[in-house]
Amino acid sequence: MEFRNTPRSRLASGPQRGAARHTGSARPSPGTSASRWPAGAASASDVGFVVLDVETTGLSPQSHRVLEIALVRTDATGQVVDEWHTRVNPEGPVGATHIHGITAADVRHAPRFADVLGEVTCRIRGRAVAAHNAKFDLAFLRAEYARAGWRVPLLPALCTLEASRHYLPQLDRRRLPDCCWASGIKLKNAHSALGDARATAMLLRTYLDPHFGPTPLCEHLELPTAAAAVVWPEAPQTPSAPSTSHP
Repeated sequence: MEFRNTPRSRLASGPQRGAARHTGSARPSPGTSASRWPAGAASASDVGFVVLDVETTGLSPQSHRVLEIALVRTDATGQVVDEWHTRVNPEGPVGATHIHGITAADVRHAPRFADVLGEVTCRIRGRAVAAHNAKFDLAFLRAEYARAGWRVPLLPALCTLEASRHYLPQLDRRRLPDCCWASGIKLKNAHSALGDARATAMLLRTYLDPHFGPTPLCEHLELPTAAAAVVWPEAPQTPSAPSTSHP
């Protein structure tokens, strides 16, 4: 759906301003299996955010599964660098198709989360995570990693829903459509992982732009630098029950 313009409508195209966009493959890339990946911190050229969105079979990370995941990487100012997404075989019922639009046939031949875990890690590692209702997306991410025997380290994160209290204080409701409407952003393909991730990336860009709305918070501007120092594990850990703790 599209939302009417507001004083922030100049950012309706968001991260596309001068951005080089690369659409990632929906298949896991060679050399990124879940058995091992390069450990350590990111290089300075990788500093920025990664916008995360997942569609799931339900609301509980312990008993439900990820159906689709999208990752939109940006630089430290919110300018989009590239994007990647894939549907995921949940190895069980797909849940509320009337909400996410995904049927069992759509994911029958999709990779399992463990099959794309290496690709996901390579795209998240070294970047601060941004998501609308980040607790939800990160809880499912941690649960899927735990099922595969991996541990997700403590990740600096910016929740665009919580941050809207500073950047969009006038709102009574703070769903992604509400925040997009207030920022003059066109939300297309809502409730698809890539559609929501793209919109969230545009919202992040408006938050970090000093020329629009309230001054960006220092704690948000410093997140990419903090994320670059996070070290990911080099090999799987002992499998454990999924965790829903805040990152």
